[in-house]
Order: sequence, then structure tokens, then C-alpha cells
Amino acid sequence: MSAFAESQLQIVFVFPSDATPWESLASSSLKTVPPNSPCGEPYHSRAVLAVARGDRDGSFLLHAPRILHNLRQGHRCVPWNPFPVDYWTDPRSVLRRHPSPSSRSLTVCSNHSGAAALLRRVDERVRVMLHSRAYLHWYQRYGCEESDFLQALDTLKTVEQEYSVGA
Repeated sequence: MSAFAESQLQIVFVFPSDATPWESLASSSLKTVPPNSPCGEPYHSRAVLAVARGDRDGSFLLHAPRILHNLRQGHRCVPWNPFPVDYWTDPRSVLRRHPSPSSRSLTVCSNHSGAAALLRRVDERVRVMLHSRAYLHWYQRYGCEESDFLQALDTLKTVEQEYSVGA
């Protein structure tokens, strides 16, 4: 698995059979959530979004409290976010051709602490390039100075540190 894939926003698509209930879909999506970083530190999610498609009968809303609770636990949401899990519903199915009345899908997006490693690598690479003044002349032609890059890198470092803090 590439470093980018392990540390970016996680999006999971689950396409079940027509008879699968929403809770099973949520449970299936949790099987792909990585528990720990390559360093062995546990991942924590800042926010999770569940998109339920094919909810023609409103059954997702009936099961939403339990589903959202399971997603919150499974993604190890940070305690400082009072509303870490949100959901959207759509009665339309993602199956464009021949959708059955009961076809459902659940897409789960998670913003988790794995982004810290990616941000750290980007910061290190850009600082090396900036130190060697690589490509800087191209940006200076348009009024962007080295101080602008340093300010942006300080902001990037702050974001990376906030993600690294975890829970």
C-alpha cells in the first residue's frame, strides 16, 4: 500500500445484496478501517460522513442512532468533536441501470489522523526543495517570494501537528 493511500481521506464504498440491512452495510465498511499507523499508533477520526443511497422507505433513519454509534466507535472518533458523525440520505440508488426497489449502498468518508504522516512527508520534501531554491524563480516571476513559502510551510506544520495530537 502506498503512503498516500494509507494517510489520506478514507472513502469506502459498500454495495451489498438487496436484502442487506443498513447496519450490516455499516459493519462491512468498518472492516477496512486501519486500526494503527505504520508506527503502531492508533488512528483517530476527526469526522465521519455516511451517505445512504437507495433509502426509499426511510429505513436508514430508523436505524441511524445505532449505525452512527457503531461508526463513531469503529472509527475511534476524537472526544473533543461533539458531532463527529453525520449522515446524508438519498432515495435514489447509485445503480443507474435496472435498480431494484430495495437496492442500497452506504458510502463512508472519514477524516482521520493518518493524514499527519502524509503532511509530514510533504513538508519535508518542500523544505528540501525550497532550501535548494528549486523552482523558486518560477514563482518569483508572479510575485511569490520565499517568505510566502515559509509562511505556508509553517501553516502546514501546524496542521500536521494538530493531526498528530490524536485524541
